Amino acid sequence: MTWGLSDEETTTSTRPEVNIDEYGVRSTVLDNFDERMWHVIEAVMSVHATLFIDGIESCFGLIIEGPSGAGKSTALRPFEGVNSQFYRSDDVTPASFVSHDASRDEDELSEDDLLPRIKHKTLLNPEMANWFGGDWGVRKEKMARLVRVMDGQGFTSDSGTHGRRGYEGDYRFNFIGATTPLKQKDWEMMGHTGNRFMFIEMPSSDNREEVYRDIIFSEREYGQKVNEMTHSVQNFLTDLWTDNRGANGVKWAATPQEEVGEGLIYLSRFILHARAPLGETSEPEAPGRVTDMVKNIARGHALLHGRDHVTTDDLDICARIALSTVPKKRRGLLRELLQLGPDGRMRTREVQNQLNVAHETATDRMNTLDSLGVARHYHETVQGGQAEFIELDSGFAWPGDLVFPDP
Repeated sequence: MTWGLSDEETTTSTRPEVNIDEYGVRSTVLDNFDERMWHVIEAVMSVHATLFIDGIESCFGLIIEGPSGAGKSTALRPFEGVNSQFYRSDDVTPASFVSHDASRDEDELSEDDLLPRIKHKTLLNPEMANWFGGDWGVRKEKMARLVRVMDGQGFTSDSGTHGRRGYEGDYRFNFIGATTPLKQKDWEMMGHTGNRFMFIEMPSSDNREEVYRDIIFSEREYGQKVNEMTHSVQNFLTDLWTDNRGANGVKWAATPQEEVGEGLIYLSRFILHARAPLGETSEPEAPGRVTDMVKNIARGHALLHGRDHVTTDDLDICARIALSTVPKKRRGLLRELLQLGPDGRMRTREVQNQLNVAHETATDRMNTLDSLGVARHYHETVQGGQAEFIELDSGFAWPGDLVFPDP
């Protein structure tokens, strides 16, 4: 299924068709690691490939979220050596993009400025702890500066020492970060500063016994596994960049067919409501930015497979990112309800057992989903008294033709 291309347009396309399947990237990752690693690698490549699409102005931000030791840094290793396409920085700060260091002259500052060095590249920030450090005001100011830079139109600022400095024009880049699970305050902070980030979850392995045995009995060193994965990913990305003529090299003119378009609309609406901040000013963000980001993920994924049109196969990665972009405290219960479907419901005790939380916590999370409008929390008279239930709002029922991602 395509984004509405006619048969003639499809058959006469002259786009190069470098296809990730032909490079065996997925099989190489799975031979050395597992599905969790592949899902993150696939998401990073899909986001990176959006740089090829001409006409996109805003930068794309993706954050890998998972506990310490889950493999987040390993997932970013394959991208670090492709220096023409990626730029790694372990200590990015708001001042990094355009510097005003009073101790340096203009020429030295120009060399220090990060923004021109990451133009039309994907910036890798393997540890985002400094973005979420400090008090509320400090964190909010830092994130607001990052959001402004991610407009993709450069950044200028003024200081008493150097006056006006900065860059204007097309300075689009993508941002890939990694962090341990965020606190609720951090989700709220991003929601109040113009969220430009989506997430891909990288949970710890559920099978600890398998992890033990893999480490003890593996015939290959960990570094050998990483190198094999890196070699496969880098070969593919090098050819993909060339065949798509680098940044802004793809003219994308196709429009969506109904089934694919409806899937993207559902996922966009789901993200808007499921991650909306709660409080006195609680309301979902405007739909334009999120919808554009979901569409671009699908288009980036299509380019990985040598296509300049989106099929339903490209919705799987969008769905995984959509579910990961729900704040962690809402994510577990929402996943359970989505899998039950529109006719399913859960009692408070079932929520407690499924999430392994206390009664008060279970009730609080049920109330949260009710306040967001994605589910209904209600009381019902049953034999022996009153019982509390929660059920998914029918408007957010998971589409039957959309694969539901495993955790």
